[in-house]
Amino acid sequence: MEKEHKSHKLAWLGWLIPLAVVIVVVALVLIFYGRNGNGAQSNGLVKIDHDYLVTVALVEISETQADGSKWDIDDSAPDVQVKIKWRNEWIFTSTQKPNSLLAVWPEDEIRIIDSIKTGVVEGQRAGAKIRIRPADYIDIFVYDKDLFSRNDLAGKLHIATDKLKVGPNTFKLKNQPLKRVQLKVYPIE
Repeated sequence: MEKEHKSHKLAWLGWLIPLAVVIVVVALVLIFYGRNGNGAQSNGLVKIDHDYLVTVALVEISETQADGSKWDIDDSAPDVQVKIKWRNEWIFTSTQKPNSLLAVWPEDEIRIIDSIKTGVVEGQRAGAKIRIRPADYIDIFVYDKDLFSRNDLAGKLHIATDKLKVGPNTFKLKNQPLKRVQLKVYPIE
C-alpha cells in the first residue's frame, strides 16, 4: 500500500515539474522581451532603438499671453502652430489652426505640401519620425503664428523620448500660456 502511495506522489510530481518549468519560461520571456503587440514594452513605454511617429493631437492655450496681453491685435484667439525639434534639427511643423484656444489635429490629415512633394494625395498621419535612444529628447514649441508680426511663443516642452508611451501622452503645464499638449506615438513598422 505504501509503495502505491509513493508511486502516486511520483506521478503527481512527474507532470507538475514540467508545468512549473513552462510557467517560469513564459514569465521570463514576458519580463525580458516585454512585447504587448503594439511596439511597446509591457509597461507601455517605447523601446530603445526602435522607430516611432510622434503626432500632435491637441494643444490648449490660455486666453492671454504670459504678460496678460491678447494674442492678436484684433482680440482673436491665437493661430496655433506646433514645431518639433529632435537632435537640434526641426523635423516637423504642424498645419496652422486659426483662432484656437483648443487646437485639435485629425489623425489622418491631408497635407497638401507633402502631397505636392510626393505626388500622392492621401490621408496620412502627420508627425515627427524619431528613433528612441537613451538620454535623447524632443522639444515641442507652440506658437501663435502671425502673418504680419513676429510669431509669439505660447510655450515649449522638453520631453525625454524614452519616457514616451505608445498611444496618447498628455502633458499639463503651469507657469506659461501653454496649458496642455497631447501627443500620440505610433510604432513605425
